[in-house]
Amino acid sequence: MYFGAHFSIQGGLHRSAERAKEIGCTTFQIFTRSSRSWKSKPLDPQDAVAFKEKSSELGFSKLVVHLPYLPNFATSDKAIAEKSRGSLMDEVQRCDMLGISDLVIHIGSHKGEGLDAGIRNVVEHLDRIVDINPKVKVCLETSAGTKNSVGSKFEEIGTILSKVSDAKVFGVCFDTAHVFAAGYDIRTPETVETTMETFDSAIGFNMLRVIHCNDSKTEYGGNADRHEHIGKGHIGTEGFKAFFSNKRIQSLDVPVILETPENEEGNHETNFKALKSIVGF
Repeated sequence: MYFGAHFSIQGGLHRSAERAKEIGCTTFQIFTRSSRSWKSKPLDPQDAVAFKEKSSELGFSKLVVHLPYLPNFATSDKAIAEKSRGSLMDEVQRCDMLGISDLVIHIGSHKGEGLDAGIRNVVEHLDRIVDINPKVKVCLETSAGTKNSVGSKFEEIGTILSKVSDAKVFGVCFDTAHVFAAGYDIRTPETVETTMETFDSAIGFNMLRVIHCNDSKTEYGGNADRHEHIGKGHIGTEGFKAFFSNKRIQSLDVPVILETPENEEGNHETNFKALKSIVGF
């Protein structure tokens, strides 16, 4: 596996690679633009070249982009749906320019219209982008189970992937904090194995392309998306030991990305060190 974190692109896209290298990462994740705005400037080809050159120079090969937060693929609101699809199509092209093959997206909320409607909307939107660029895998992120969200249960993601016209162009991002908050226990070797068996049965283990590694401020099954520093949340040090000791997880060749808080209690460097002491990579 490759271990890293989400880094800022302030000062230029290439600066994210430098920030990741400074703390010893072997992968990293970025937003290519503002995470909370629909508007964005076109990606400058020279910036893209500089990013690829710097990433290659520093030894990075398997990287991740995260789509901004505003898109919602589960909604029936036509205006939001159209903007969401446009945002995704644009981001796929950005990933191609940057040489990044994994793009993580939040599935979204059905806004009270029901899970079936939400899943139907997601499938419709994803089917419109399957032919854009097969080199870029759009990875559906597991959600924490907040009200009206789609994707907190593995079966929901499995259903989406079973209904799209070509599932091979998609993947799944497994977020430890979200999964835990959604009611999947990953605190002991036994419960990790049960959770991964359920994932394999509902989705297929071969679809797992990215891991977001976050501890959880939310209690088990609490259905709230609140990340915590590694070892200081309800998953805890023993939970992460159990998770990364699982043979299925150890067999993966995927990016493991920290999205932990950066505050007075810690930052990416302290969380990276904490994870390294637990996993031993």
